[in-house]
Amino acid sequence: MKVNDISSVLARAMGVASKRQDLLSDNVANVDTPYYKRKDLNFKDMLEYISKGNIGNPLKGDSPRHFRYSNGVMFPRVQEDKNLSWRSDGNNVDIDKELVELMQNSMWYGGVAKLLSQRFSTLRSVLTSVIR
Repeated sequence: MKVNDISSVLARAMGVASKRQDLLSDNVANVDTPYYKRKDLNFKDMLEYISKGNIGNPLKGDSPRHFRYSNGVMFPRVQEDKNLSWRSDGNNVDIDKELVELMQNSMWYGGVAKLLSQRFSTLRSVLTSVIR
């Protein structure tokens, strides 16, 4: 793996976490909207695809259910939760679950941001020692 690969993977992970935070925030904002269905990113299928060794293979986008793949970067797709609601208004957002998901996602984003910061700090130290 090249030096920049790790940094770009971490940066992409932060981008995905940011997108997920937006979706989870939308779910919380629409907790009282009739017939609103919660949305989230589908990581399970993406991780399964990668675990089978397909990470370097371009994906064909002939179905809306396929992952988006652009410039060598794979993105999880937004998935609407079609599960039935226990609420009479058809909304299936569970505020408690969404708040937990928001907190977990925020912690994950912070962890990835810290790793990326440490990565840049290490690179800066190496470059500084080479220049002297």
